[in-house]
Amino acid sequence: MREKDLQIEYCDFPEDALYDLENNVWVRLQGQKLVILGITSMHAALAGKLVKIQIKPVGTSLRGGQSVATVESVKYFGVVRTPVSGILTERNSTLEKRPKLANDSPYGDGWFVKIESSLLPDEIKSLRDLSGAQQAIRDQISELRVR
Repeated sequence: MREKDLQIEYCDFPEDALYDLENNVWVRLQGQKLVILGITSMHAALAGKLVKIQIKPVGTSLRGGQSVATVESVKYFGVVRTPVSGILTERNSTLEKRPKLANDSPYGDGWFVKIESSLLPDEIKSLRDLSGAQQAIRDQISELRVR
């Protein structure tokens, strides 16, 4: 963990990501139009040990709020929603073979998809950086009793 990253109740939140706390996902910008998307460590903790992940195919056209994947554990089934619109350009197929990677490394090797977006400058305005999300993250972890 880097010095400016945040850790609350064993959930990590890197400084270099933008957060959609409503859907418990993060994105990292890669250039002008490309984002990498994954689930937050809080989402992974709530879900428990993931046993199955299904990701939409490359080339899928997406709208903000739409599902890009489903995740499943013994106690949980849910969707992973994108906060940005665009075309799914790459998927992390390793996750489908090793779903627990999303639990073990949600901000690293456990990323889900890459999306190319022409609406990116407008859509990222609704996302929060770590300093803007910090109190909401603390409140959400407390409310959901994430441990």
